[in-house]
Amino acid sequence: MVRLQRPPIPAPLAVAAPTATQALIDSWAEGNEPEVQPAIYNHPAVKTALRAAQNDKCAYCETRNPTSHDLVEHFRPKNGSRQTRQDALHKPEYFWLGYSWENLLFACDRCNDRGHKENLFPLVNPAQRATAANRDTGLEKPLLLNPYGAKDPEKHISWDRDVPRARNHSRYGRTTIATFRLDEDSLLLRERKKYLDDMEKSLDAVEALSANHPKRIAVRPVFLRCASNKEPWSAMIRANLGARIEAL
Repeated sequence: MVRLQRPPIPAPLAVAAPTATQALIDSWAEGNEPEVQPAIYNHPAVKTALRAAQNDKCAYCETRNPTSHDLVEHFRPKNGSRQTRQDALHKPEYFWLGYSWENLLFACDRCNDRGHKENLFPLVNPAQRATAANRDTGLEKPLLLNPYGAKDPEKHISWDRDVPRARNHSRYGRTTIATFRLDEDSLLLRERKKYLDDMEKSLDAVEALSANHPKRIAVRPVFLRCASNKEPWSAMIRANLGARIEAL
């Protein structure tokens, strides 16, 4: 997981969100269960903006997942929340953020499914959770790292080769890794390990060349790109191979 810079709100969402959000609040006030409309937050312009900001990667696992349904995800879940997997779904939360640009990101199916995040949204102090009656989230301290948030994920997550670990016993890193199963999802582990192994073998071969060898000079930009946020699992690559790539 890497830190991301949120782009300006897409015009279609900026136009539709205020009225649509008020309709949700009015519905709740009338005793109904608010229904967030996917067509608004899944607008093509929203997807395009998020995909560009995230370099076509999942915000959480940094995978380019070709099997994804290409859905926009909510950091604070729109249909109720759970503090732990064992808890019953607590509703109504956070429907009023269903169209909030600051609450949207692109995530793969795997990270957003029932076995991973889904409606999990643990807080340091659950008693400070916002409610439909008091929708101010300012007192909340989410335990999940938000790639678009104030906390830099790489300051809370380190790497043991291809396996992420909580840096300095960070509670935020530990909770984020556990929620998205970044250290135990078998498919993700296989994909990530192969990527690191292949990258390392390629780097070994290039380092065996002389410093001014044309091939070494030619491939340096390729390795630098892989260590940037533009490619999958860039945090892992930087942690394991960053110094060697810079030295090419």
